[in-house]
Amino acid sequence: MPTVRLGNHAALDPDGNTVPGQQITTIHIPDTDPHEDRMRNITHPDGLWSRLAAEPPTWVASDDPELEAALARHFDCPVGEPDLDKAPDDARELTE
Repeated sequence: MPTVRLGNHAALDPDGNTVPGQQITTIHIPDTDPHEDRMRNITHPDGLWSRLAAEPPTWVASDDPELEAALARHFDCPVGEPDLDKAPDDARELTE
């Protein structure tokens, strides 16, 4: 099952309020979904990302290289998870 991880600095809680600080959003995608469905399910205005975040992701990482590259282009963000040891303090909170 492909996994996508996205840096989320504007995560939304269930009530639609922004959660402060850098979060990591993980999305698991069924193996049976073709590439087009994977993109649409994440990026469509009614898709997963719009329900999980108020802003575009700060980075994207995935074990599906094609999807990772397409999402990075779509959201205009870098590929790969940042090194949390070198990240701002608010991102480091997630590991403590």
